[in-house]
Amino acid sequence: MHLFYINYRLFLKFWLFLLVLWGASQTTYAQTQVSAFQLENIKSQSLTPYLYIYEDTTNQIGFKKVASAQLQPQYQLFKPGQNLRPGSTYWGRVVIQNKLNWDTDWFLNIGGANFIECYVPDIQQQYFVKKSGSLRPGSETDNIPFKRAGVQISLFGNRQVVLYVKLKSIDYTPPVFNLALAVPMTAQTQYYQKNTIRNLLQGVFQGILWIMLLYHLFIFIPTRDRTYLFYTFYLLAIAIANLSEGGFLTDYFLDNSPLAAFYIEVVFGMTVEIFYFLFSRYFLNTRKTAPLVDKIFSIWVALRLVLLVGVVGILASSFNRPLAANIVYYTNALGDILLIVILVLLYLRLPKNKVLLFFLAGTLLLSLSTLIPFIFTSLKIPVMVNWYVFSLFGVFLEILFFSLGLGQRIRVIEDEKLQAQEEVIEMQKNANRKLEEKVKERTAEIEQQKEEIEAQRDNLAELNDQISRQNKMVELSNYELSEKNEFIQQQNTLIEKEKAKSDELLLNILPEQTATELKEKGYATPQHYDLVSVLFTDFKGFTKLAEKITPQEVIEELNYCFTAFDKILEKHNLEKIKTIGDAYMAAGGIPLANQTNPVDAVKAGLEMQAFMVHWKKDKEAQGLPVWELRLGIHTGEIIAGVVGKKKFAYDIWGDTVNLASRMESGGEAGKVNISGDTYALIKDHFQCEYRGKINAKNKGNVDMYFVEKPK
Repeated sequence: MHLFYINYRLFLKFWLFLLVLWGASQTTYAQTQVSAFQLENIKSQSLTPYLYIYEDTTNQIGFKKVASAQLQPQYQLFKPGQNLRPGSTYWGRVVIQNKLNWDTDWFLNIGGANFIECYVPDIQQQYFVKKSGSLRPGSETDNIPFKRAGVQISLFGNRQVVLYVKLKSIDYTPPVFNLALAVPMTAQTQYYQKNTIRNLLQGVFQGILWIMLLYHLFIFIPTRDRTYLFYTFYLLAIAIANLSEGGFLTDYFLDNSPLAAFYIEVVFGMTVEIFYFLFSRYFLNTRKTAPLVDKIFSIWVALRLVLLVGVVGILASSFNRPLAANIVYYTNALGDILLIVILVLLYLRLPKNKVLLFFLAGTLLLSLSTLIPFIFTSLKIPVMVNWYVFSLFGVFLEILFFSLGLGQRIRVIEDEKLQAQEEVIEMQKNANRKLEEKVKERTAEIEQQKEEIEAQRDNLAELNDQISRQNKMVELSNYELSEKNEFIQQQNTLIEKEKAKSDELLLNILPEQTATELKEKGYATPQHYDLVSVLFTDFKGFTKLAEKITPQEVIEELNYCFTAFDKILEKHNLEKIKTIGDAYMAAGGIPLANQTNPVDAVKAGLEMQAFMVHWKKDKEAQGLPVWELRLGIHTGEIIAGVVGKKKFAYDIWGDTVNLASRMESGGEAGKVNISGDTYALIKDHFQCEYRGKINAKNKGNVDMYFVEKPK
């Protein structure tokens, strides 16, 4: 029979081995059925014709499953221009056969998505992940050009590799596959060629903006004219919005927070128009010169603020980026149309002057620089124009004309001030003549009042001397009071420290509830508990062990063990009662009653024995005497309280305590011995071994169990 059993096991192992070989062959077969891209030279090449994709509508499938043989047949050949659904996770797979005899490094352009992962095998065919994506923090990506569209990979000579890419977007825009291999140096060159002109234009534009911003801010500080304040904010919003839109904010300032950069782009992109209308109100003084235009300005600013809150709310709740973008896109277009209407109203309503003409010209240029790209883009009209540069040029001209208008406004204000000063000078001359007459009349009165004042001054000097003497006496009294208060504060501080020490010492001896009652009443009322688990431990052969080492070493060893037991009790919500020699006593369910104390006590007992096993190994490795622990637990009712008037001690009494002690003495070293009552309460949580009815001193035969392990 035994021989048959051995042959049967060998038979099962043989068929299991054949089944594993079949599964491996199926995986190899699934991968070899896919056409592989043949890498034969060092140049940039597209991998899209060799790309197979799989749609994960659950967004929960991991790499191991998508790379398994069972899922390979579900991959479909990717078709250029194929519409991918937003909200789904897409996996791509491409096979590359490297026919070169040496290892090569490449930049793998993957496409566009919020989060991109590329699973690449190493030399031992173990896959590791590289990350990219528009919302991926820069610390998680490779430090390379175009790092938010792809990753850097290594292809080993004369080896075939299977690459897996994962594209996931959370902003309701579909992912875009554009798989291609690029030589790293070529990619870097393209990156710097693309960004050199952009960086130059952006640097010049930002420099002009910040010079103008600081210039108008310095004008506002002394004049307190809100026109320059809102124009400063307007320029600041343009500067930050342009940095965000051009990608500079993400590339140079918020590389690890692309999502924050996106929110900054949205917020400042919408606040540009808000500050523009606020600036226009003060610049044109529409409240007085054009009340209808002023109302339109106010309503539009309020609507833009509501739209700003709405767009941020949409992004924060659902991150529906297309919806938010459409709201911003079309409201900006509506704002441009509104600006043109306002230009007509202003031209018809306001008196013609250079300030108005500069404002109209700047506003018209700004409107055209945003409205023309909107029209061409909406109608999909092909044109060889860089709209980014076009809009920068429009904003630059608008700022130029606004600055000229502000300069002209300053000149007009200066002329008005000069005219007002001349009028004031003439009025001052007339006032001076009248004042001279009144001065002569008042001179005589002043001479008379002077004599009266001198007399009062003498009286006040004498009164001041008296007040000074009284002030000195008050200062001396205050100084004495201050010293007394400081002494009292020092004594109070010492009293508080000593009280804290005594409270801490009392809590080390008694439970907090008992200690509080003892301090308030002068005594502690004994408490009855229906369900308490009492735990006893004792070291096996302690007397013989103690004879082999010095008393100092005995104390150190006991302190080491009991300190560890204290930590275990605190972890499992048990209360230490006392130690007597090498015996250790604890209880669960006091001073605060609970129903979990049987399970807590057993967990603590298992952890104590685990600690002793680990300590035993250390002792054996050092060739030192080994300590072993007996541990018993019984659950029942007890009385708890404080006895005595001096040297207070918190203790428990009852038959439960005696029976718990019998559980310890009737157990074995290294085991957790529990009574039948405790077993009935923890049997659903732990696997136990029934020992039978065992005689316990003065208790007769008692059911006992060894706790093996948690279920």
